[in-house]
Amino acid sequence: MAVKTALVRQVRGITLAGKTDSNHWVMMDGPPEFGGSNAGTRPKELLLLALGGIIPFLSFILEGRVAREVRQYLAQREAAELEAQTAPATESTR
Repeated sequence: MAVKTALVRQVRGITLAGKTDSNHWVMMDGPPEFGGSNAGTRPKELLLLALGGIIPFLSFILEGRVAREVRQYLAQREAAELEAQTAPATESTR
């Protein structure tokens, strides 16, 4: 598994900007009563979003894998049926 990196920089006060290897920047901040300016999502909320996205993301991956296996199975079955239809008939012996 490849090593992932993250870069987080302080913009102003407690406002932070961060990005990972995907190069998508995310602003993080807190409410004014804690020195923030509401300029971004709270870090705790980002964690909650990440955790909430894991199950759907994994289900999309699994769905694609299962669909691929079903297509392969159906193609093999169709090929076997076609082969059975085109095979020459043989006489049975008594």
